[in-house]
Amino acid sequence: LCLTLENFEMKKTLVAIAALAVVGAVSAQSTVTLYGKIDAAVANRTEKTAGVKTAAGNVGAEVNSSSQNGSRWGLKGSEDLGGGLKAVFLLESAISVDTGASTGFTRQAYAGLTGGFGSVTAGRQYNPYDNLLSAYDPHGATGSSALGYTFSAGGGLTAGAAAAWGDAKAVNGFHADATRTSNSLRYATPAMGGFSAEAMWAPGENKNSVNGTDAGRYYALRADYNNGPLGVGLAYESTKRTGAANTADTNKAWALGAQYDLGVAKLYGIYERAENTGTNAAFANGKDRGWGVGASIPVGAATLGVSYAREKNTAAGAAVDGEVKAFGAQLIYPLSKRTRLYTSYLNGKSTTAANVETKNTALNFGMQHDF
Repeated sequence: LCLTLENFEMKKTLVAIAALAVVGAVSAQSTVTLYGKIDAAVANRTEKTAGVKTAAGNVGAEVNSSSQNGSRWGLKGSEDLGGGLKAVFLLESAISVDTGASTGFTRQAYAGLTGGFGSVTAGRQYNPYDNLLSAYDPHGATGSSALGYTFSAGGGLTAGAAAAWGDAKAVNGFHADATRTSNSLRYATPAMGGFSAEAMWAPGENKNSVNGTDAGRYYALRADYNNGPLGVGLAYESTKRTGAANTADTNKAWALGAQYDLGVAKLYGIYERAENTGTNAAFANGKDRGWGVGASIPVGAATLGVSYAREKNTAAGAAVDGEVKAFGAQLIYPLSKRTRLYTSYLNGKSTTAANVETKNTALNFGMQHDF
């Protein structure tokens, strides 16, 4: 009897060990992670047009969310399919820390496969053009970025400043979906000797056979070389939008970025050009061109980032429609790997063809926490 009981206990132990091994293997093959970033700040913003404070832009002191980076929460996961192949997904929602509001998964939402060939993902995701602008900006295209202020589709401008650009800049921004692209398919290569590339395509959905409107066909390409202290990247995007009465516009843009790490500082530079052409009255035709420079400088445990950028819009017929320029600075001090304090400042000015100036300033003192 004793021998039988001992054998039974041993069998139970072996079964338990085998079950734990199976659970461990399953856990290793599939993971889901909750993550996020909280950005909260005390800020002061002002806006003046022709020297007079504007009602919409002169907000004064405020407690703000996402002054430096977008506050967010999300879910991401992967499943090991064997042979180096993985299934991946990501769902990401914006958060307004000052009010508690959330947007649903409007920041990113995609699924795909990754492996030795690179990655293929489908959904709403950052596009190659925006990825290049972020990579070659000392602020990473955050709230204090002079490049973000001048190059964005109104994202860095208040309503008054965007309007001061003139119709072309205010309406279509010359970068039709400058940050994320919905209904998109994206392929990214693995890094190969310092070279990498990505491509994106969106077919232009919601087509209306009666008036010809759709959500806009989009494609973009990006190539980078990063080796040692040097990094260089080139990106191109094209968006075709159709409107009422079968009118259509095509928006094209390209950008060249570079960075070089001197050790004591990392230097950045970007040059970009864009053009909008077509017959859709909702979007003004014209061209713009812009450039920006910056640096990221270690200051003890902190990091100082500075940038300056300018962009000029030329309306159809070669008339100057507007010009915008900005200076940005930020100082980031880490309290830990996940928590940091920051202060940032942005000063921007836009000028219309009629020489009317709109000036914007923003000063922030904030904290970020990653989880």
